[in-house]
Amino acid sequence: MARAGREADAGREEVAAALREFRRAGVRNLAVTGGEPVFWESDGWRLREVVAEARRLGVLAVTVYTNGTLPFDDCGADAVFVSPHGLEGAAGGEGGTGAWEACQRNLAATRHPNVILNFTVNSRNCGRLRDVCEFAKSERGVRGVFFYFHTPYYGRDGLFQPMEEKRRLAGEILALKHEGFPVFNSTAALKAFGRDNWKRPSDLCVVWEKGWLFRCCRSIGTEDACRECGYLGYLELEQILALKPSAIRGGMRYLG
Repeated sequence: MARAGREADAGREEVAAALREFRRAGVRNLAVTGGEPVFWESDGWRLREVVAEARRLGVLAVTVYTNGTLPFDDCGADAVFVSPHGLEGAAGGEGGTGAWEACQRNLAATRHPNVILNFTVNSRNCGRLRDVCEFAKSERGVRGVFFYFHTPYYGRDGLFQPMEEKRRLAGEILALKHEGFPVFNSTAALKAFGRDNWKRPSDLCVVWEKGWLFRCCRSIGTEDACRECGYLGYLELEQILALKPSAIRGGMRYLG
């Protein structure tokens, strides 16, 4: 999809071929990311056509990840995860004031029934967990927030936090959940992350990028990315398959 200007966007035929590959791989739950997928267009296709084609090929649930700076109601997805870049620097300062103002307008205007904040915790924003939870609780168009942790896909940088610090912060997120904030991470997954005893790389997911399918993620085989992984979505799947009640309830809640 849209690759944020770093390189040429994937075209319609490339995206259609990727969806066919997913079908052959047995994928039934699709997450569409970018760059910015709401911005993407190619040969008469926009995001809505991608979602429709995925459903035609047998995908049962589609999630779109967006920064929220463009209207997203018409995307056709079952769930929309919005990364609030620019929330007073809370999401890493990547979006700036204008991006956050646009995101707020679209969150206030949305009529999509299943909008969830997608917040990636890193060294710069880890002091804003409560602020993000309070915003998610107060915003009419938002059902809650799902937390991830920064993963060093491209090596350790200024956003990096060691696993022991991420484990401590997982405890803070769990405490906020127990306070009644709408945290979509399950208790089971947050506790498993705190124990650091979850399997990675994962066998449950595949990622398509630049014409290739990767098991688990595009950085598979990179020891540091795997050891310091903060991609909590995979951990939720693991806990669901382990029949943990809170993860099962969370999965059903996520689907609306």
